[in-house]
Amino acid sequence: MPSPDDRRGRVLTTVSYFASVGLIGLVGGSVGPTLAPLAAQTGIGLSTIGVALSARSFGYLIGAVGAGRRIERRNTHRAIAFALLAAGVALSLIPVARSLASLLPIMVVLGCMLATLDVGTNTLLLRRHGAGAAPYLNALHFSYGLGALAAPFLVAAVATP
Repeated sequence: MPSPDDRRGRVLTTVSYFASVGLIGLVGGSVGPTLAPLAAQTGIGLSTIGVALSARSFGYLIGAVGAGRRIERRNTHRAIAFALLAAGVALSLIPVARSLASLLPIMVVLGCMLATLDVGTNTLLLRRHGAGAAPYLNALHFSYGLGALAAPFLVAAVATP
């Protein structure tokens, strides 16, 4: 029987994985409601703003490959903590990007950090729960959906008229 400390640690890490993936969903779901203001902020048309989304996807590909390699080599809790911090910094820099050229590197970094969170939390959840991980993986991906569902409401609540 696991000790109470081990059970508490298992619950805390599992909940933090869920929260991290919920944040990935929140970021992903906030794209749609913010496209027009982002295009206006950077002075480009809606037809061109898709390049920024492609940059984020490119960063996601880079991050997924890099995170997979890091996970095999060392403890990834530090990588996840760094990815959360770096994603927060990248998100906070988006409102100050005044051109497409300044927005693209931010989006690449954001995509890279989101992929690190995604790959890291999925892998660590499997390591943490082993053969009994199936319901936890379902809940993990459900938390992504909750974040994506909440995003438009959150954007609407904090948007300035």
